[in-house]
Amino acid sequence: MNRRLRRLRKKLFLTLSLSVLTFCVLLLIVDKYKFIIEPFTSLEEYLMVQRYNIDCSAIYDRDPVESEVKWKYVINLCGQDFPLKPNIELVSELKKLNGANMLETRRPTMFKRSRFSRTPPPHDIQLFIGSAYFVLSREFVVFMNSSAVVKDFLAWTKGTYSPDEHFWATIVRLPGVPGEVPRSHPDIPELMSKTRLVKWSLLEGSLYPPCTGVYVRGVCIYGAAEINWLLNYGHWFANKFDTNVDPIAVQCLEETLEKRKNVFQPVAPQECFNYHSPL
Repeated sequence: MNRRLRRLRKKLFLTLSLSVLTFCVLLLIVDKYKFIIEPFTSLEEYLMVQRYNIDCSAIYDRDPVESEVKWKYVINLCGQDFPLKPNIELVSELKKLNGANMLETRRPTMFKRSRFSRTPPPHDIQLFIGSAYFVLSREFVVFMNSSAVVKDFLAWTKGTYSPDEHFWATIVRLPGVPGEVPRSHPDIPELMSKTRLVKWSLLEGSLYPPCTGVYVRGVCIYGAAEINWLLNYGHWFANKFDTNVDPIAVQCLEETLEKRKNVFQPVAPQECFNYHSPL
């Protein structure tokens, strides 16, 4: 990650950390380098275990019962994500979730099924696929830390390919989990989950306008011409940004968020309490 983007993201982290103390609603995991990362020896090992272990360790190490900060949500992002809303708007959006989780979770294609273990998952768990990036409630994390079913499923997924793409999407569908998305509920694709907005080259023109930056491994690194589209789409974060590709895009976004935080009117408390998530 280049220096300017890292500096801006650190600034965001400090601002959001202040929001934790002020509103008591947010714990944000923004940078993997803030946790101990075990070295991996090959790309295959990374895809099978390492990335997934980092995320799980980060979640499990933040036991809500032991935490001094009574946070309400954990958000998992990657190194080239950037917010599309100032922190005060993010806090307001988190309140609207009212205990629900927000992440991609959909039924696997035949190709995706080939990545699973040949042995069926424990406890007759129905598998779903999604993303490694999510918004999870405190109650959900408490459940994860204490559930034997989740621990058994966690052990089973270690024999699968890229388990981070189906672990979170599956356990949020388990009956009885806090913020459960019922198995009968329709798929929640990437564009429906507001966690982060990504432009894929294969879907350009059909789901979103052309990338004005460059594509790297099929993912758009945004250009400045896309800032208005990004801000109006409704997502909380976007991927990817790189100041080596378009420094103006990052600068414009930072300046826009700085202005918006001074004019935003938060949702009234009674509206938050009366909100029911569509999930």
